[in-house]
Amino acid sequence: MRLIGRIGLRRSESEPEHDRRDEDQPGEPRAGEGKAESGMGAVHATTLAAPGASAKGPKGQTGLTRRSSPKLPAMSEAPIRVAVAGAAGRMGATVCDAVEAADGLELSGRADPELGVELGDVLDDADVVVDFTIPDQALPNAHKCLHSGTSVVIGTTGFDMEKLRKCANDHFDGGNGGRAFVAPNFAIGAVLMMQAAQMIAPHMPEVEIIELHHDRKLDKPSGTAARTAELIEAAGGNVHEPIHSVRLPGLVAHQEVVFGGQGQTLTLRHDSIDRSSFMPGVVLACRKVGSLPEPLTVGLEALLEA
Repeated sequence: MRLIGRIGLRRSESEPEHDRRDEDQPGEPRAGEGKAESGMGAVHATTLAAPGASAKGPKGQTGLTRRSSPKLPAMSEAPIRVAVAGAAGRMGATVCDAVEAADGLELSGRADPELGVELGDVLDDADVVVDFTIPDQALPNAHKCLHSGTSVVIGTTGFDMEKLRKCANDHFDGGNGGRAFVAPNFAIGAVLMMQAAQMIAPHMPEVEIIELHHDRKLDKPSGTAARTAELIEAAGGNVHEPIHSVRLPGLVAHQEVVFGGQGQTLTLRHDSIDRSSFMPGVVLACRKVGSLPEPLTVGLEALLEA
């Protein structure tokens, strides 16, 4: 038996060919700033969605001066101002297009070494920064954002999450500071795949994970695969090591989770065949990050359930 579900994708109109960075979706690393199905079942999902509306408010202060209150928009006033770190990359450029097309969001800045614009140059006019850079740059960028009172949405993977957690806690200021949001994968279908894996794990606990990405992705395993393994193990599954990582030209972001049981296997597979599959999740995060109750929130599922 084979269950196949697909939701069509819209392709981004802007995808610069010069980019050298990585997406999991998640981070598009690059130097500088801003990173066989068998047995009983196989579920395939490919996703996209559409933006909605929100609002934004007061202009922030200059430079990296720490604010005593977060930059939160008043509803039905000005749009949420979004700056993109890593804007010259393929993921970054796609994010810029999505923000410009989304109701209630305004693209306020593009930061990237290739554009000659530093992150500090765009913080003054941003309520939210979206980071698709490299692992080594993601943490410094998050610190700059949170220190200035600006919330940050991070799609980069491969950095130390506990260091980010400490930074977010240090700058939360009892809810008056900015928030940090991290998603190993912004595609709705990938989140559903991880949730399905959690449900299956107690019943078919022996698991292999195979993740496949474009040849410019730097971190292995991908953030999505690592998060999937974490969720499966929390549900009682046994993820076989190592997680298998494939890097080839022509790929975007793909993952299989194969469960084995007596006389049967069950395979979940998600394919992002275009970077636009991540944009509904990015737009949703931009709208919600400023009002999240915790200093750091991980996983798109937290926003879908809110």
